[in-house]
Amino acid sequence: MYSFYGGRPGAPFVITKAFETVNDMVEAFSEGANYTDVHYDEYVIINTVDKNDSTNGAIYRRGYNFTDEMGGAEYIGTIVGPAGPAPSFEMEEYNVVVNKTDSPHYTTGELTEVNQGLVSGEKNHSIKWASYTIKDENSTDSVAYIGFQIPYPYFKFNVQTISPYSSGPTASRNASSEPFK
Repeated sequence: MYSFYGGRPGAPFVITKAFETVNDMVEAFSEGANYTDVHYDEYVIINTVDKNDSTNGAIYRRGYNFTDEMGGAEYIGTIVGPAGPAPSFEMEEYNVVVNKTDSPHYTTGELTEVNQGLVSGEKNHSIKWASYTIKDENSTDSVAYIGFQIPYPYFKFNVQTISPYSSGPTASRNASSEPFK
């Protein structure tokens, strides 16, 4: 009988045991009738410690020919694919990153509305960034490099000094802050 969706309905099954490796499963199944944790025609899954292992998520059915090289295990399919790698992230100086224009994944940017709360001052009103990503030849490992150029605050102010010995200001000048070096 076909389902409403057009294909044959699937058969339900129960996974009765998880093995860490295919070798553990083969070793158990090779015991034949002495191994009773999984009965014949029942299903098991391979649940490896390393989730990138190609056998992780493989489903096997216990078959009757326990003397073959697989201990009678019959491969059904895989329900879990290997996980992708996590990229590495590294902070680098802006001038180093901005010179990596040969990377196909190179980007730069600038935030120019900084004077509205992030950095105050008269000069250097932008935060700049540059980033690039490097992938290995198999595109399995990647490293993202990010560099920032953050302006220093620059304050312009007027200074008036008052002498304790006279009744008015004795000196007046314009001044500005210098960046920290």
